[in-house]
Amino acid sequence: MITNTKTLKFKITVNSILVVLLVTVVLAAASYNIISKRLDAQIKIDGNNFVEEVVSEIETNNSVLTNLNDLLGQKIKTTAYLVGQNSNVSNEYLKQVADEIQVQEIDISDPQGVILYSNIPANIGYKYPEDHPVQPVLKAQKTELIENVRKSTNSSDNNYYKYGCVSLKNGGIVQVGVIANQVEKLNQAVNDQNLVNKLGKKSNIVFALTFNTDLKVLAHSDKSRVGMSLTDAGSKTAAKGQAYSSVYNYKRMTDVYDVLVPVKDNSGKVIKVVDVGISLKNKHEALVNVIFSFIIICLLALIISWLILRTLVGKNLKPLAKLAEGAEDISSGNLTKNIEINSEDEIGNVGHSFNNMIDNLRGITGDINNVSQNLAASTKTILASSEQVSEVSEEISVSIQEVADGSEKQVAAADEISSGMKTVVDNISNINEKVTNVVEFSKDISKLAVDGREKMDNMVTQINVIKNSVNYSSEVIVELQKTSEEIGNIVEIIDGIADQTMLLALNASIEAAGAGEAGKGFAVVADEVRSLAEESRASSSTIKDLIVATQEKTNKALLSIKEGSRESEKGEVIVKVVGESLNKILKAFDETRDNLEQVNKMVVNSKGTIVSVDQNVNKIQEVTTNTAANTEEVAASAQEQTAVLQSIAEDLQKLNEMSEKLQESVKIFKI
Repeated sequence: MITNTKTLKFKITVNSILVVLLVTVVLAAASYNIISKRLDAQIKIDGNNFVEEVVSEIETNNSVLTNLNDLLGQKIKTTAYLVGQNSNVSNEYLKQVADEIQVQEIDISDPQGVILYSNIPANIGYKYPEDHPVQPVLKAQKTELIENVRKSTNSSDNNYYKYGCVSLKNGGIVQVGVIANQVEKLNQAVNDQNLVNKLGKKSNIVFALTFNTDLKVLAHSDKSRVGMSLTDAGSKTAAKGQAYSSVYNYKRMTDVYDVLVPVKDNSGKVIKVVDVGISLKNKHEALVNVIFSFIIICLLALIISWLILRTLVGKNLKPLAKLAEGAEDISSGNLTKNIEINSEDEIGNVGHSFNNMIDNLRGITGDINNVSQNLAASTKTILASSEQVSEVSEEISVSIQEVADGSEKQVAAADEISSGMKTVVDNISNINEKVTNVVEFSKDISKLAVDGREKMDNMVTQINVIKNSVNYSSEVIVELQKTSEEIGNIVEIIDGIADQTMLLALNASIEAAGAGEAGKGFAVVADEVRSLAEESRASSSTIKDLIVATQEKTNKALLSIKEGSRESEKGEVIVKVVGESLNKILKAFDETRDNLEQVNKMVVNSKGTIVSVDQNVNKIQEVTTNTAANTEEVAASAQEQTAVLQSIAEDLQKLNEMSEKLQESVKIFKI
């Protein structure tokens, strides 16, 4: 049992460690993914910001250089125009102007390009060669020219100058030169090659380059690539003025984050593109460090979890040892002790279940012991009783044989009683038929009397209906007479309206005649109204005549109905008298019929009683016969029962032996 407990402890600990390991691995993978994405995002942000800062610096430097060149150019042009407008030019004048304006060289040449005047005596008589930058102005192709910073053509002079010239009205040019050593120094400091060399020295920069809008490399940290043409999509996109970035493997050696940002002048025109490749080596190293950190943390977590879980699981599984000891006691038959429970968790619930099982086993064992003892005592008692029953059954067999002999004599006496009862039943049947005929005849007479009374009642009811109908007709005719009088009044009103209408029509005709042509239409209407009034008077006269005729006829009908009502009342009195006589006759027939029915019932009851007695005698005869047969069968069964009781006694003896063995088996349990 201890080995099993340790095995369970080991399993729980290992499963818990596996869960911790799985959760740690999932968290590590999720964290690695999140950190990788965040590093990528941060590298992109930092890379873009870095290159944008470089571009911003370049644009600022370009803006400063452009402004310096513009200022020097303006100074040169202003000086040249000032000198060119003076007609009295001399070498002393040019020297004075150069000192005041702080320019280093002022030269005036003829149309052939020969210097006539200069603040530097050595320059007088110098002729500009054909490849000199001032030739377009000498040849009148341009009116002015500002050169880029360059070294002087004088080999003995190592200074850098900014030259410019303007044309004169009579031909020739005025050339002005300013020392621009500082400008050249600044140009050298911020030129593209120096910039990419400085960027290439950074540890996280794999390469850096600049190229123009024609995709030609201007400067590169790998100088062997200067002058080559680019063909990739990112360079083409950046050359069009749109920033571009991507991640790719550089020279199949390392992953880089390539950022291309266009450089624009003050007008917003793209002049070149800066391309910087930022190494992702630091990212990979950081991710490797993260993985190693997670592995170390995971191992430490597993070791600590193992120790903690082993201790906690061992502590929590201690109650199981007590349960195992209790199970051993139960298996050996010791039911006297319950298991001690110190917790209310799942193991505590199992302990309670064990205690309940012990209590139940203790009760069941006690019950089995009691039952086995009672069974042993009962089997002994039943065994003794079965022996007594066997002796009694033999005595019953002898007595039943004697009862069978008496039953045969009883059957013979029942046969004689049955034949006498049949004769009495036949005589009563004849009397019953005669009485039944008389009762049926009285029923027919009674039916005729009842039918006559019903018809008399119907006649009384019909006379009442006729009387009510006559009275209702009388009331209706009276109402009709009143209605005809009201119609007559209405007809008189209609006559009055017709008279008024005719009078109005006459007046309308008079007015229409007085109106002349305008009243002809109104006269026609007046004639129509008069015609309607005459027709109304004629109709009302007809209605009045009809009403008078109707009133005369209703008076005659009313008189006739009243006479019929009086006759119906006389008929009702006569019918009532006849009805009372029929009721008396019917009552007498009913009494006669009731008496006959009572006599018939008495005869029927007597017959029924005798028939019932006859049937009972027959049943007694059958029962007696069956009893005789059954007593013989019972005697045989009693003998068989004696044999069965002997067999039961043997079985009870075996049951007694089994109960004694059961008692011995239960004795191993201690309760």
